[in-house]
Amino acid sequence: MITCQDTAETLPEHKMAVLLGRNSPLWNGLHTIVTECVTRQEQEAEQRTAELEADIKRLRELAGQPAGAGGSEP
Repeated sequence: MITCQDTAETLPEHKMAVLLGRNSPLWNGLHTIVTECVTRQEQEAEQRTAELEADIKRLRELAGQPAGAGGSEP
């Protein structure tokens, strides 16, 4: 993730002072939004993974395979 400092270092000095100074609330707000978004996406991914694993287990049981069997053979 790109930080405020990383971004500011790529800009001319006068813009860096603005970004790191009086606009800090802007960067803090942006950081909060991005953090919340990433957290939400991680939670959704974990939930979807659990749903898919449950579906795989159910389908294997229907097919007569042991629940823990892996591999791609039918």
